[in-house]
Amino acid sequence: QLFVLFPDHGAYLRYFASVKEVLRLEDDHVLYIKKSRVGDQIKQEQKLYFQKPSGEDERRHFKRGQHVLIIDDFTNSGSTLFGAVSLVRSLITSESGQPLTAEEQREALPVSIFVSHLVAGYQEFTVAKIRQKLHDLGPSCRFYTTDSIPSTTQHLADEPQAEVLSIADFLLDHVR
Repeated sequence: QLFVLFPDHGAYLRYFASVKEVLRLEDDHVLYIKKSRVGDQIKQEQKLYFQKPSGEDERRHFKRGQHVLIIDDFTNSGSTLFGAVSLVRSLITSESGQPLTAEEQREALPVSIFVSHLVAGYQEFTVAKIRQKLHDLGPSCRFYTTDSIPSTTQHLADEPQAEVLSIADFLLDHVR
């Protein structure tokens, strides 16, 4: 069972209709996190929301074997994205309803992250920090991005948990 998660309500509003149409997901499978910015600080609410006809509701748990795809347009540090992974994994429970250990969480719920543009401050050391965060989340967390910013994505070339998708290939497929 696939869930799509947007790390902010604005992205949810922009992309909900196309995600629902293309992936044919139920409303409660398209989620968002409320976040706010004050200066350079980003604060994420530690809750996942979805819209239903009667209004906003909250997703409170995930089951073993479900899959979450986190989608965002760009990232500088990955903190919002990786914070979303941690939040999602904290909502996994065992069959008996008991919380799982961190290791059990990593194994129980695969999470994929897709970000269109890996800005990463245009710095190799920022990409290295993102790689470390990805490793810390374990092999069931995968990172996908496009090669729209080669100066950052080149540093993911040998990363087994990451895949860089070619914009050129995508454009060629659609221009032909």
